[in-house]
Amino acid sequence: IKARVKHPQSNGKLERLIFTLKYLRKYFNTWEEVVDYYNNRRMQTSLYEDRIITPAMAYGMKRLKEGEVKE
Repeated sequence: IKARVKHPQSNGKLERLIFTLKYLRKYFNTWEEVVDYYNNRRMQTSLYEDRIITPAMAYGMKRLKEGEVKE
């Protein structure tokens, strides 16, 4: 999320994302686990109205297997 100067709507989106990530951090050992959960396993309805998908699915990315590196 990019935020412009003096643009409260973008700023609010960033603040909400940071709050959510900090909240999730309590339940995981590393930030990498938080990001993996948020992008690959957490189902979200806000991306499409008619289905529940992960952000990775929405952007057409396949989920990397544990230990796999994208080149």
